[in-house]
Amino acid sequence: MRGSLGFVVAQRPRAQDAVSTVLDIGPGATLRGVGWAANKCEEDPSMKRTWSRIIVIVVALAAAGLAAGGLAACGCSTTSSSPNASASPTAGSSVGPSAVQQSAIAVAGGKDSTVLAAVSPDGAAMQLDPGDGHPIRKLAWSPDGTRVAMLKRVGSGQDDTSAVFVYDLATRTTTQIVIAYDMKWTVADFAWLSPTQVAFSAFVGGSHSVRANAGLYVGDATTGHVTPLNGADGKQLQGVSLSASADGRTLAFTRFGEKSANTVAEDLLLLDMASKSVTTIASGKIAADVEGDAFANQLLSPDASLIFTEQTGSDVGFTVTIYSSGGDRKWRSEPMSLPTTAAWDPTGSERVVFGGETHTAGGSLAGSILVYDPANAQATLLSHLQQGHDSDAFAWSPDGTTIAYTSIGRDPATTAVWTVSADGKGAKLLLKDAIAPSWGMVAVK
Repeated sequence: MRGSLGFVVAQRPRAQDAVSTVLDIGPGATLRGVGWAANKCEEDPSMKRTWSRIIVIVVALAAAGLAAGGLAACGCSTTSSSPNASASPTAGSSVGPSAVQQSAIAVAGGKDSTVLAAVSPDGAAMQLDPGDGHPIRKLAWSPDGTRVAMLKRVGSGQDDTSAVFVYDLATRTTTQIVIAYDMKWTVADFAWLSPTQVAFSAFVGGSHSVRANAGLYVGDATTGHVTPLNGADGKQLQGVSLSASADGRTLAFTRFGEKSANTVAEDLLLLDMASKSVTTIASGKIAADVEGDAFANQLLSPDASLIFTEQTGSDVGFTVTIYSSGGDRKWRSEPMSLPTTAAWDPTGSERVVFGGETHTAGGSLAGSILVYDPANAQATLLSHLQQGHDSDAFAWSPDGTTIAYTSIGRDPATTAVWTVSADGKGAKLLLKDAIAPSWGMVAVK
């Protein structure tokens, strides 16, 4: 796409229930805005938590990334949940001193989740990268909001090979982070360490066994160059799932250990990126004949003080555990059904949102959104999804007032990204045919 790219102002239909236009998301197509039913903010209390004006972000051919866009009035007097603010450049960032930060949600869109798009909290959407036909599995904004990292499945058929790609907002180009061109490799997970550095785990050299460890690497988002991530002893670190603190100084990862005829050991670890020292936070064992993990979907809190983990397995049950960085178990849930990935409140409240199935008042199981709050040391049910839908892939707004999540319908199979306020009120459909929201402060100028 040439010239300027901008958010399309959302249309607001007159129907009384929230609806969304079906988006034509494909190569060369511009995403259309999503409309909401309320004609007046006073008639829908949830609208009071949204912006008074629909954001328009224009991507210009400027070195600093997104150029400042206009704001279209919605006709209601409300307070912006994410006001523009001057941003201090981060080390390694391409953001200039005159840049400001604007809230935006990156999603994987389209029927096959192949399109990278950006959406304002009011539902105005734009296509960033039309994609190459490969589905996106995970998204994350860089710490300075100038890039989006994507984990894509690049294999076909039975080939489950995945790779990390980075979309640059300033140049509007996508760079693949490549370990080697002359051998087969696949990426398991990734996490941003800085505005230009991505840590990732990858299996090199063909097929790998279940519960095998991958090598850890650091890729340069600007060049695609890769170097092994070594420990203090100079040897390359091994592990699988990754997450990092907000400042990139601490990396959490899991690693499988000794295997016996009946069990497999698994450790939850923290790496200090400066000293390269590794600390074991918790250790566990899982039955060799059960599909599950002792520390699935681990996620380090922004300040690196807490780690969210899940114990998964169809035969052993599902629980959620939160550890301190010192190894203390801060909280463990009661057994639950199908816990999902999580997201920490970026404001430092130490709240964490996650999903799973819980019982409704009528006794049936339903997809749910739960929030653990250290203030009362328990998880609170925030909301039930409509019957036949499950939640996944959560993201907090930068100010901690709103949560974005993926809703997955089972019959028929559907996906959509919704938002809900942090108190569970005002759930709104943001975008159909979309998954994997990542909410960040995007660099604008």
